[in-house]
Amino acid sequence: MNNDLPESILGKRLEEEAAQLTPAPSGLWERVQAKRSKKTFPKRVFALALAASAAVICFLIFRPRPLASIWQLEGRALRVGEEIKTARSARTLTSTLGTVTLEPGSQLRVTRSRPERQQLALDQGAITVKVTAPPRLFAVETPRALAVDLGCAYKLSVAGQSSALDVSVGWVELEDKQGASVLVPAGGHLRVSSNGKLSLPWYGESGERPKALEAYESGGPLEPLLAALHEPVDTLTLFHLLPRVSGAEREATLEKMLTFTTLPGSVTREQVLALDKKALATWREELKLLWGGAAQLGI
Repeated sequence: MNNDLPESILGKRLEEEAAQLTPAPSGLWERVQAKRSKKTFPKRVFALALAASAAVICFLIFRPRPLASIWQLEGRALRVGEEIKTARSARTLTSTLGTVTLEPGSQLRVTRSRPERQQLALDQGAITVKVTAPPRLFAVETPRALAVDLGCAYKLSVAGQSSALDVSVGWVELEDKQGASVLVPAGGHLRVSSNGKLSLPWYGESGERPKALEAYESGGPLEPLLAALHEPVDTLTLFHLLPRVSGAEREATLEKMLTFTTLPGSVTREQVLALDKKALATWREELKLLWGGAAQLGI
């Protein structure tokens, strides 16, 4: 076509030539698009499948793996998060720190294994612990409290939400969920109720002490409890009783303590009755000598 023609003539000829063109078959473009989609769809599916496979492989390679702990069970290393159960027979965990024996019908988990803290969780049943670790390196969690080892041997048991601590050697510090704590020496006992309340610690597995203590903590009067505490080691119970009573009952508790020991030179009666923290801490350091020679452990 001669493009030098006037625009009017050129436009007319273009219209005439366009009229002579054969129309595209009906549905041609739809078929072309369908063919292109069929060719493209498998490529997209393949790309997506490849990406998904790569993601799975990366997850398997780089996923966080449970840390190995220092504890072994029957020659096999346990990992953090691993659960151990016993049926009719006891099983013993061993480590460089000592041993933990699970009694029949018990359930225990490894929850932490770091240089600064080795920790287990007793969910049900009972364990017997014999550890020679530095103070506060090893601990056992129960549903309502934490038993922090201070170099000792003890039995810890859990029934539902309640727990019981019985110390045979050394000291254990029992902490509740609110941060309150009680030091329990060798020969001492302590219970944790289902609501998380720590009982008063006491000495002696049988006799009038535990009975009188149970009656008092069930809502009974103070006088029978004070009457049942008649040895110097009972200052353990009396000292922890001081902040739980007030007024005349706190004065009576202090008077009972002073029948077994004396106040340090820097501590006054008024400070004790006012629950002065510094004064009570000073007095506790001296009382530890009555509670099992804890000063020898440096705690």
